[in-house]
Amino acid sequence: MLARDCPGQHHLAWMTEAARSVRDWNFIIHRSSEHFILPLVFRSLSQLPPGTIPESILKDLKQRAKSFIMHSLQIASEQAKFSDSILRKYEIPHAFMKGQALAGCYYQNPGERYCRDIDLLVDQENVVKVAELAQTLGYRVYPYQHDLSRRDLIAAANFNPVLCLVRPTRVLIEVHSKLDKTDLIFDTRTLLASTQERNVHRMPLAVLPMTAHFVFVCLHSVRHLWSHLNWLVDLDAMIRHPEFDEDRVLDTSREAGVESTVRACLELYWECVRPNFRRSRLSEHARDLYDVLFIHIEKGPDAEFTLRKGRSFPDFSFEWQASNDYKRRVRRKGKLSFLTPTFRDYQALPLPRSLHWLYYLTRPFSAVFRRGASGGSSDRD
Repeated sequence: MLARDCPGQHHLAWMTEAARSVRDWNFIIHRSSEHFILPLVFRSLSQLPPGTIPESILKDLKQRAKSFIMHSLQIASEQAKFSDSILRKYEIPHAFMKGQALAGCYYQNPGERYCRDIDLLVDQENVVKVAELAQTLGYRVYPYQHDLSRRDLIAAANFNPVLCLVRPTRVLIEVHSKLDKTDLIFDTRTLLASTQERNVHRMPLAVLPMTAHFVFVCLHSVRHLWSHLNWLVDLDAMIRHPEFDEDRVLDTSREAGVESTVRACLELYWECVRPNFRRSRLSEHARDLYDVLFIHIEKGPDAEFTLRKGRSFPDFSFEWQASNDYKRRVRRKGKLSFLTPTFRDYQALPLPRSLHWLYYLTRPFSAVFRRGASGGSSDRD
């Protein structure tokens, strides 16, 4: 159910009827857990008339929901500590996104928004600084069990799209320097210049502005083919928020070249909250989104790995999402992608930053060697 508030009568009647027809509650619990919506499912089902759901099922759901919420609050606590002890202390421009950053801003019950990690955006020039400061506080660059030297950190920041930090609490912090795979959609410096400071779990936190955050969630969820339903709930939470402005969202999506994606997400959402959902009322683009979403509901999130094999572009799952300009620029980049060094190249021959240009010369030979050694598979990290 897509609603943060109490369900309307039509939703309540529909859920009651649907619940009474369920024969395998373990399957429902499993799927809810996989899609990160188990606390929301429990809250919705607990509002049904007594006797609709077996008491043993409700008890099990309640215990699992508590575990989910406790984990979410642990994530939120780690996020606040990282913000306060490193980013705010050393005045590093940054923005938190998705997960508990989004939930704390827009959910009525933020703990119900389950997440596995923390997503942080900083400028490329500050990635190494953040990692160095984090190491002094006991964080490690995943998957290494020891501190990395400055030379190693520079290489890791240059050659890896995301730098992952973890501490003994096992909470993972993903440090991003860009929001899209190709760096053709969002401009990091522009985003960081427009961040908002919000009270998240009663702590000040720098987050993406709502319009950019909404556009990013749309792009991210479609790129992952709606493999997790909590992204659809994110849209619901943001759309229901008093600050949501659809016209501004569409303007932002148009400037980023992803208007078709955002319009399709909005259309899918508004159809989902109607009393009687009809796939036939959706446009062709919105039907594409619904179809992959439903595949994941039936088969589970792992279906994404099969579905995305046919993806033509790094940032998009469907041909209609990409503008002609994006297609031209990606294809031009793609022709030279085999020359782009990876962290593996650095690990095979560690060089100082001033000599990283040499990897562009050795890359074609190392790529051919590795492809032959691995039976033709790519060595991209």
